[in-house]
Amino acid sequence: MNELNRFIAKSEELYDLAGQELKPAIAIIGSYNSGKSTLLNHLLGEEISPVGAVPTTSCLLYFDYGDSFSAKYIGAGDKCVFTNRAALASFLADQHHPGGRVNIEIPAPILKKCRLIDTPGIDSFSYESIRLVEQAVNESTKIIYLFHQRGIENFNRLFLFKFASIWKNKNLNDISFWLNCNLGNCDGTSIETTRAVLRKIFLSQVKLKRDKHIKP
Repeated sequence: MNELNRFIAKSEELYDLAGQELKPAIAIIGSYNSGKSTLLNHLLGEEISPVGAVPTTSCLLYFDYGDSFSAKYIGAGDKCVFTNRAALASFLADQHHPGGRVNIEIPAPILKKCRLIDTPGIDSFSYESIRLVEQAVNESTKIIYLFHQRGIENFNRLFLFKFASIWKNKNLNDISFWLNCNLGNCDGTSIETTRAVLRKIFLSQVKLKRDKHIKP
């Protein structure tokens, strides 16, 4: 987790140089059970992004700093305003609202210097979900990409080829790849296989770290 904190701190340095108008955005990407929302909740200091045994994030969640809680959903011909966390949680748990975005403001210190984006799982068979993740990649300054401890899987390969094309004009060091070893000890096979595939996709040596503290 210290490595992640240092990675995020580099985004905060960008804010110090550029100011509020160019506040960096960090998107968290991975499959639905890789620990994305749990990691984001840890960074925010409260459980506000939905966590569950089934896919729960069906739209993009944008987190910015605010002195008090406020949230607004914007979808295709639909808008909703939430005045409390319980109403937002109920809305996010309802799978009848795929797509769109939710802008959330909360008084989390980390959001004073960067925006955080939670994304749908890339293992979704929904075209709209993948489109939303690609949108988040385009909008982001940095990416935290989580793999399950099984390592790279077919859906990762398919998405990462698109990801590499989108990111080709950006700095590869602005992507932090993590293998989430939350279900026991990894034997090393999955991490080495994943590193090898990442090298082929990005045509460069790619750093891949592992952690046991990012739980789904």
